[in-house]
Amino acid sequence: MKINVHANKGQTIVEFAIISVLLIALIFGIMDIARLSWTMFHLNGAAFAAVRAVSVNKSPAIAANYVTMRTLGLPCSVTINKTNIATKSNFAIYPLSKDDLKIYSINATILFYYDPIFKYGSWKAGVPIKVTSRMQTEIPNPLP
Repeated sequence: MKINVHANKGQTIVEFAIISVLLIALIFGIMDIARLSWTMFHLNGAAFAAVRAVSVNKSPAIAANYVTMRTLGLPCSVTINKTNIATKSNFAIYPLSKDDLKIYSINATILFYYDPIFKYGSWKAGVPIKVTSRMQTEIPNPLP
């Protein structure tokens, strides 16, 4: 009985093509998820910088864009919401009167368009990512 050794050559090439495409897609998918988590980490830092800038009476957009431009290379949009949540009327703090100290809640929302490795469908313009940071601060009213 004679065995044909070359009968399976085409099958090996097809199997390799299928497996290699799936493996490459898996590797790039893992890389894109890693880039997304890295981007989220820096956007959280930008949101914190924006909130901190508002609490010390500086520009939140400059603070947030400084972080995103240095780390991600692209600007972001910043939305700030500052609300007075309580008035400390039961404390007498010298030299402030009892109604001069207020507690503010500052919320910063960062909108950033993430650019994935593979752009598909509505992701061609980028994937919108929103990150929010919040801080409560006591600010004398009016500021000295």
